[in-house]
Amino acid sequence: MRNLTKRMAISGLGTALAISLAVPAVAVPAMTNAEKLYRLDMMLRVTGAQCSATTSDFRQDYAAFWQAHRSDLGWASNTVWSRLAQRYGNANVGRAFDRVSYGISSEFGSGHPWLGCADLKAVTHGLALVQGTGTLVEVADQILPYRHIPRRTDAVY
Repeated sequence: MRNLTKRMAISGLGTALAISLAVPAVAVPAMTNAEKLYRLDMMLRVTGAQCSATTSDFRQDYAAFWQAHRSDLGWASNTVWSRLAQRYGNANVGRAFDRVSYGISSEFGSGHPWLGCADLKAVTHGLALVQGTGTLVEVADQILPYRHIPRRTDAVY
């Protein structure tokens, strides 16, 4: 029974990814795997809060995702912090990290550009069941937009 549930969740992840592939892809220039994972985590956290008042509330799925991948997500956050420290120095790294986090939060504050709450719930549920950073990075490549993609105008959140 557990394998059936896992297969169904992964199937849902595939469906949600297929939906995301319908939007023209724009490459995110020179983003490291750590940056992709950090952005993916922040996007899911922010959109999860946005979707909490809908029938597609996925905060429990996000909690399961975070629990399943907390070491990878912690590595990503620490790596982003370290890279910012190298660039801005130890005295300014906190502000730089806050600016990056705030920018990601602002980017997704009105929801995801082309995925609705139900899609994000399916993706998050599937991500909670997969293992390894490779799959997370692949999904991040598919669903994280470049900053200048036009927003959906028909999105219902």
